[in-house]
Amino acid sequence: MGFCFGSLPFLLQEANATYHQIGLFSAASYPFSLKLLWAPIIDSVWNRRFGRRKSWIVPSQLLIGVSMLYIASMIDGWLALPAGGSGGSSGGSSSGGRSGVGIGVGDSIWTLTVWFGLVMLFASAQDIAVDGWSVTLLSNENQSYGSMCQSVGQSFGYALSYSAYFTLIHNPQFANRFWRSTPSDEPVVSLSNYILFWGIAYIVMTTVLALLKRETPSSSTVATPTSTTSVVDKNSAVAAEEAQEEEVSGIAEVRSTYSKVWRLVTKLPRKWVWWVGAVGSGSAFDLSTESLLL
Repeated sequence: MGFCFGSLPFLLQEANATYHQIGLFSAASYPFSLKLLWAPIIDSVWNRRFGRRKSWIVPSQLLIGVSMLYIASMIDGWLALPAGGSGGSSGGSSSGGRSGVGIGVGDSIWTLTVWFGLVMLFASAQDIAVDGWSVTLLSNENQSYGSMCQSVGQSFGYALSYSAYFTLIHNPQFANRFWRSTPSDEPVVSLSNYILFWGIAYIVMTTVLALLKRETPSSSTVATPTSTTSVVDKNSAVAAEEAQEEEVSGIAEVRSTYSKVWRLVTKLPRKWVWWVGAVGSGSAFDLSTESLLL
């Protein structure tokens, strides 16, 4: 999230993208902002053998990793950057508000928006599942620590791919002054290699999670049979019955949740909905454009 909505708008600006194009790219954040719409599905539909939360966390993170690998292979071309992935962070601002070595993103802005929108869609599914898993994993007295760790981790990750990326990695002047013995105009790590590293990290961590972490079943089968044959028969019958009940209850739960959300929305006074939406939209516009205009 830090790279997508913190660093990338500035990189688009260095690539001579217009403010219209940068505004269009902000649509990639919508899947994460609207995750309430599919949260009931993620919370109610899962594979019983794989686990309620792992059924969504593992595929979501794998899709994020694979998407980042593809983005890493194409990002320099999309941003029209020279070999090495440097956007010329030392370029000053001209009267038009943008300067740099990029030649413009052109129609690639649509491709960038779609791919990073998909990454945010997968990230929203992962975030919902992780929040739900933390509730079942942690005891009541440790719930506050779980929330703290999630908040600190998300903030640290955002800062790492935003402030730290521009200061420590993307800025050749900083590296020449503090790190390098031989000055260079290239960043410490190219943009494509930076994305490639995190794509590989996602895949490796997800593979470890899938193989080594076993999720506790939501329900257990208890039987008191009198023979080995009856054990197998009863366990199989109970397992099939539970799977069918979970599937039916999951669909019913999804319908019930969406029905409650719809009733809540329809009960709100319309004038207040429009007013809050208008104020929120204006604030979002100010926050998203202020740093670029500066």
